[in-house]
Amino acid sequence: LTLDRHTGHILGYTVDGRDLVRSGGEPQFWRPPVDNDYGARTPESKATWRDPLDADTPAEFSQDRERSGALTVGFKRAVLGGDAALNVAYTVAGDGTVTVQQTLDSLAGEHPGLYRFGQHWVLPAGLEHVEWYGRGPMESAADRKSAAFLGRWAMDVTDLVTPYARPQYNGTRTDTRWVRLTDDAGVGLEFAAEGAVDFTALHYRPDQLDSGPRKETTQAHFRLLDPVDDVHLDLDGFSSGVACINSWGALPLDDYQVHYGDYRFGFTFRPVGR
Repeated sequence: LTLDRHTGHILGYTVDGRDLVRSGGEPQFWRPPVDNDYGARTPESKATWRDPLDADTPAEFSQDRERSGALTVGFKRAVLGGDAALNVAYTVAGDGTVTVQQTLDSLAGEHPGLYRFGQHWVLPAGLEHVEWYGRGPMESAADRKSAAFLGRWAMDVTDLVTPYARPQYNGTRTDTRWVRLTDDAGVGLEFAAEGAVDFTALHYRPDQLDSGPRKETTQAHFRLLDPVDDVHLDLDGFSSGVACINSWGALPLDDYQVHYGDYRFGFTFRPVGR
């Protein structure tokens, strides 16, 4: 496991000489807006969450060796100019299993809600086969999942996309206990949540799906996008709903919004099929 001392992001995860992660552990507060977000103008009202971390200030670094031999390394970064604090900790066991804990502590100020609180990962091409225990098989959202039943599902990354006419965030599977991404030989990674997470695995970068603050300024069609070979994986501990009350101003119901506050989630990842 290779970590960036400045940011706390994962730079690589190599098992038996094979790179299973291109990058990972990148904290996420933003999502490419969906049509209903534009109707409610939240890409403008939530704009502070597009890039709330100071890229020039290095993270506070800590490490601790546990009696079991596992090593825990932690990274603390200021959010929103110090009004909040982000903490990310990785505990690495001897067998290569890594436990991740991510917390957001709201310290001061009044700020708009987040679209989500999670992480973005980039996995190498070839980890195409996805199996998960959670809601499926179709996409779902915090406020749109009654028809997505809890179960064990399997699909390829290529088939997880929902090709709306306009590029936007899509393909989320909610209430996931674990998700496994593997190649044709069954080698890959398994992510197991503490409780449940939402995941999205696509052959599209987030910037390809984001139409900016106002969608009128960016005319695009989803089917004209060029998919990438890598797998862009999002793991979200908390996700805002997509509303669907109307498309011209309604926010998600209050229970399905991620208000500015304190949040914590965790998961473990490990190699499979070695």
